[in-house]
Amino acid sequence: SGSLIGAALVGTIMVCATALKSSAQAPAAFGSGDCGPRREITFEGGGSFDYRLRTVDARVGHGVVLIDTYHTELARKAIRTGQLARSVMADLDFTLRHSPNHIEALGLLMEYARAGGQPHDFPAFSCFFEWGMEFAPNDMGVVQIAAQYYWKSGNTALAEDLFALALKADPNAPELNYNAGLFYFSQKNYARAREYARIAYAGGFP
Repeated sequence: SGSLIGAALVGTIMVCATALKSSAQAPAAFGSGDCGPRREITFEGGGSFDYRLRTVDARVGHGVVLIDTYHTELARKAIRTGQLARSVMADLDFTLRHSPNHIEALGLLMEYARAGGQPHDFPAFSCFFEWGMEFAPNDMGVVQIAAQYYWKSGNTALAEDLFALALKADPNAPELNYNAGLFYFSQKNYARAREYARIAYAGGFP
């Protein structure tokens, strides 16, 4: 049975490695360049963890449960009830230091910013998206949400570059095509918007 377990573990590691590999990667730097190096954290004998591994790596899974329970979910509840205090930013900062590509927390950060929340004494919002892409440059989920953030922040040129990068890596992803369609619609490029909308609908996106 030991050999079977060993083979299963090797298989899991190989599948995981394949899933994380991608020819498309986010460029090395974005934005103003004022963010400085990504802040490394130590957690249970290791550094920051890759959110994508939460279902196959026990350390990551345990870490995600902890930070979500005591930080991410508290931030979510506060934002959804209109509370935009410094404590919300503190919780999001904690989550994203431990897992820079935590896609749910990045989405909450964008939601917090759009609701009028302030960075307070924490890094600028854009830094978290830059660090997320630096930490996991082949995570197209982070690239997509960064594209949405920069679009809504008015940096449409960078948003377009990021949408193009994500679409090159995953051209048939329904949600990605839907959001790219909305982006091009906002830019009055209706032909491109229609093209991406058709792919999104064909993929079952409502």
